Amino acid sequence: MPKKSQRKALRDVIKAAADKTDDSEDVALKHLLRRFFFALICHVVGSVPFRSPILSFCAMLGRSVRMSKVAEGEEMKTKWQGKEPGILSSHLSALTWTAQLLIFDYACFQEQEDENQIPVFLSRICKQFFQQLAETPFGHILQWRLYLFKTNKRQLAKHQARWSLDKQTVGYRGTDLHISHIPKLVLSEHEQT
Repeated sequence: MPKKSQRKALRDVIKAAADKTDDSEDVALKHLLRRFFFALICHVVGSVPFRSPILSFCAMLGRSVRMSKVAEGEEMKTKWQGKEPGILSSHLSALTWTAQLLIFDYACFQEQEDENQIPVFLSRICKQFFQQLAETPFGHILQWRLYLFKTNKRQLAKHQARWSLDKQTVGYRGTDLHISHIPKLVLSEHEQT
């Protein structure tokens, strides 16, 4: 659940967009959008990270649905699975770069009277909200990217077969094969050669 400041910032954006009558109100709407983006990026999540809309979105990015092949007349089987570490890391990297650009835009807007204060503002915000030890959305994302990088380096093969818990079915790239079908498969392959 988003924080009060995030909900208020979103309501302000929606109200301004609904009340907009001409292009002269674009500056005010852009300012409200900057505040909303800043509120999403720069806040402390503490021990409840998935109350952050950004981290909840990242959790969804990390999952995918795999449809299993089924015989005619059977119901389609779906299975949730995690995405490969490299793919998820790329998504998190894109979010990180986007957030950095939004923070830079916000800093330029906030400090437009004194450009010398932009680096000071950016340094303060990044130390507080954009480093791996911070309990913030992007603190968590930076930690996750580090874990994914280490996991991806240890991965032996891109696609690995996995046994079910009961050791009766092996799954490989969305296809499940029961142990009782293996002799038939071997016989079929032998006959084809």
